[in-house]
Amino acid sequence: MKTETICELEEESVPNSEAEVETFENQNDLVLPDVLRQILLETNGGYVREKNLRFDEDDKVGVEEVFGISTDEVDWASSIVPLGRWVKYKNEIYQNYPTVEAIEQLNGSIARYFVFSGLGSKFHLLDYTDSKVCKRVCYLDLVGGEQMITMLGTDLSCVLAV
Repeated sequence: MKTETICELEEESVPNSEAEVETFENQNDLVLPDVLRQILLETNGGYVREKNLRFDEDDKVGVEEVFGISTDEVDWASSIVPLGRWVKYKNEIYQNYPTVEAIEQLNGSIARYFVFSGLGSKFHLLDYTDSKVCKRVCYLDLVGGEQMITMLGTDLSCVLAV
């Protein structure tokens, strides 16, 4: 499904400026995909709803919401963040969630994966391993299956209706 713009503005949403997006990229030593950058500049990424994104029957294809960027420590859980921070946070709240160490035993280092979308225990990831540019879009279910990071594609077109 295509829309005239990638996402629609929510009433309380304040778009990021180009400078804010560049600051985020510099702080994390990465370059966001162009499509994700456009979403952030239009809406701050804050929970762009599924009517604007592809979401198929299979949870591994399509995202329900896209996180924004924020330096607010209270709102960090709705921001694009390193996977290690997500895993640690989930493990502190829920005892059945794995630790960072357990995920790394199965997948290797997760230091350069960034969560950009998620629902419950299922997350979509940008893989920046050995690069400032996103090389893969991946999926991880922290409590279901084998807890393996699964590659979905090489760019956001594998999960976004663009």
